[in-house]
Amino acid sequence: MLKMRQRLIIITLALAFLLTACLWSNTLQQETRTPSVGIEFTSTPNELTRLSSLYPYIKGKTQLEYAFVLKVIDGDSILVEMKGRKYEVRYIGIDAPEFEGATWAAAERAADVNRLLVLYRQVMMIRDISETDRYDRLLRYVFVGDLFVNYELVKLAVAEAKAYMPDIACQGLLSRAMP
Repeated sequence: MLKMRQRLIIITLALAFLLTACLWSNTLQQETRTPSVGIEFTSTPNELTRLSSLYPYIKGKTQLEYAFVLKVIDGDSILVEMKGRKYEVRYIGIDAPEFEGATWAAAERAADVNRLLVLYRQVMMIRDISETDRYDRLLRYVFVGDLFVNYELVKLAVAEAKAYMPDIACQGLLSRAMP
């Protein structure tokens, strides 16, 4: 029974990988260029930021959701349309600066990088334990093609890894992304 379940998970992830291959090929050039905010995206297809390598972290979390990003709210949250409805989504395991006081410029930079990664693109989302946070935002790991957005924002130093129990499946990986 356990082996069958593992096979189903692997097949599901493989199908998700194949479905996102088209998006990956279309967005690869945009992801690796140097954007106007002065950040160079340095991830390569062989890094742990890629969906196919995340299996040990997300096994058992097989409900994949696809959505279209309508708006970037800030460095760690977005507004998406999914199944004809709009949802606010908060990235799991990271924290970006807020638009207030001394952190305004850093928050703007984080939002700009987030915009470059996800705005007007299809994303794939994976839930950890919790469905929503106390503000009724969906809590998700987010991917554009095969790029793990939560990880990339930490790696680019516009957000930091931060554990929010009980959603910690990828926390070790996100912590290692911090410069």
